[in-house]
Amino acid sequence: MASVAIIPWLRGSFRGSVVGLRHGGRLHRCTTYNRSRERSLTIDDDRVEWSMEGPDGRLELEAERVRGGLLHAPLRTAMRQRVEGTLDARVIIRHTDAAGRVLLEGVGACAGLEVFGDTARLLALR
Repeated sequence: MASVAIIPWLRGSFRGSVVGLRHGGRLHRCTTYNRSRERSLTIDDDRVEWSMEGPDGRLELEAERVRGGLLHAPLRTAMRQRVEGTLDARVIIRHTDAAGRVLLEGVGACAGLEVFGDTARLLALR
């Protein structure tokens, strides 16, 4: 599971992320709250590429954006049919430890993917 968003907080907002990857009998986390660092984030019409480092090593994700269905998205006062989501995304993942040893590498062929919101603002806050 991986998510990055603009989080409303008190009188402002901040860019936050949370990634959870379970393998090797553990839940590996890269999150804002554990001070993980983002190395790169690229979002375009065809793919999402995201690389981050945290206490559990380095995690690299590449998701191919495929056509999906329109889902209802929450707004302040209503649900709007605006978000394109899919369960047919293909995700390539690579998890390495601090020494660069590969802990997990593979491809998920039936992944959920949703890209929504002000991605220009999201990318500008890196």
